[in-house]
Amino acid sequence: MEENKQLVELLDYDNPRKAEYQRLVQESEKKQTHYLDRKNSPEIFGESSYDILHTNFDRALGRRFLRGQEDDPNCFANIIKKALKGNILIDLAGTTNLYDLAVNSKANMHIDVNRYFYEPEDFSNPFINLIDRYPYMREDIESSTEHFIVQADALDFVSRLQTGSACFTINGLDGNIINHPDYHKALANEVARATKENGIVFGVFSDSLQYLNGKFSIINPSDISLPIFSKSSNKCKEVKE
Repeated sequence: MEENKQLVELLDYDNPRKAEYQRLVQESEKKQTHYLDRKNSPEIFGESSYDILHTNFDRALGRRFLRGQEDDPNCFANIIKKALKGNILIDLAGTTNLYDLAVNSKANMHIDVNRYFYEPEDFSNPFINLIDRYPYMREDIESSTEHFIVQADALDFVSRLQTGSACFTINGLDGNIINHPDYHKALANEVARATKENGIVFGVFSDSLQYLNGKFSIINPSDISLPIFSKSSNKCKEVKE
């Protein structure tokens, strides 16, 4: 497939730690749990188990992130909408329901990034948009928010991003999926670098989020016990190895 010009322009950062990150990605692949593999999951959970688990997880996240009271500016949904408006939301360990959140927030772009979309290896390329292979993901949605689906490693993808270019959500990327603390620390560092000034990071069940403590300001929404990390220049510090 042809490389996408917008992705090529967005991912043009010449990262000085490229070699180190490539090593971490290779090591993490050896420590990755494939319990949601479409080929193996029926043997473990029964037929169609991956689709059921993935759909239920997506719906739970969608409900959690989209709910809120319109008259409360400090509720989770309104904080998210304000931060994402006109910006890029990068969805690491991609969750398609969060495209709805990006649309409702009037984000310019939503990029699903997942190491495994069960596509041929030829499609594992951070510069290729696979959206045309998933037409059902954009049915009945009329929006100016562009939708990208990318089969790529999260750390590799974020390490290529321009500095201060996006907001992030990270979901379900924990030690049970990738059992490699140095990988999660490196991902936290790169997310911090690539998050735009006054941008946000939010999510659930992801080890890299814990390494953002002390790096970003923390917003505590009035309606949900799920902190939002907000970037300001005086808070951005590198995670010690």
